Amino acid sequence: MLNLVPLPTGQRRSAFTLVELLVVIAIIGVLVALLLPAVQAAREAARRSQCTNNLRQLGLSMHNHHDTYNVLPFGRTGGRPQSISWAPLIMPYVEQTNLRTLFTSNIGFPMYTPASEAAGTNINIEINNINRTQFQATGAMNIPVKLFTCPTRRKAGFLSANGGTTYGMVSGICSDYGVNYGSNNGTPNDGPFWLNDANGYAVGQRFAELTDGLSTTLLMGERHVRLADMKLQPGTLDESDFCVYSGKAAWSVGRCGGPRNPLALSNNDAQLQQFGSWHPSVVPVLLGDGSTPLLRVNMSTTVLGNLCSSKDGNPIGDY
Repeated sequence: MLNLVPLPTGQRRSAFTLVELLVVIAIIGVLVALLLPAVQAAREAARRSQCTNNLRQLGLSMHNHHDTYNVLPFGRTGGRPQSISWAPLIMPYVEQTNLRTLFTSNIGFPMYTPASEAAGTNINIEINNINRTQFQATGAMNIPVKLFTCPTRRKAGFLSANGGTTYGMVSGICSDYGVNYGSNNGTPNDGPFWLNDANGYAVGQRFAELTDGLSTTLLMGERHVRLADMKLQPGTLDESDFCVYSGKAAWSVGRCGGPRNPLALSNNDAQLQQFGSWHPSVVPVLLGDGSTPLLRVNMSTTVLGNLCSSKDGNPIGDY
């Protein structure tokens, strides 16, 4: 027969009541709610740090290119589907020599030189047409280059839309970083990279030509790309987010900055061929001296124009 021994007077069972359990769950929920924004902020800070590091590495590649050829890379070679951009030129300096080989190896058709579009080119370089189906078959256009993309915005393998015959049937990887075409304040091509002057196609500028000084001249920055435009790819062409290797879509490889092209306030801003990022309130940029400041999105557009112009002689001011 089972004998039940009564509990001593005043002794309780070691268990939570339903009310106590609900209180504990509520406290844990409040703590998680308090910690989650901090965790998200820490992750964004890490992504922003990676983004600025990408720009710093691109800046080093620009300097190495200048050391080798005594000029910066050109922005683009012209306005045709096969017009190449600065991106293939810096590959040897960002540990992408093998990928660069796919652009420069003879694969069964005539080599393309920038001089075929711009006789004044000051770089002795041969590179294949990027609108040829034979060249696209090498796969070079679709090989991800992590350095070209901001981790807050997208992954490195993101491909542009196919531009149809107008853009030479080219599709390839995109870049979140673009070179600086200038201030667009009435003086064309006043930045360190040429935008639309045929005499400047395929011509890289010397540091000595950036008379405002390297520490006060913006070389590159994160490009504004609207979220709505990214959702259109790969079926619809958005020339502002086109393949980084092709220079026909000028705004796919560069941007302007100034009163006419203010920094984008958000990823929903209208496309004005401006710099912009998906980092909250700031836009990472690269200056000529290799520094990578974060520009406030609400900064003075006059100051922005002074930073983007490389030879206006104006004082910069606070940014």
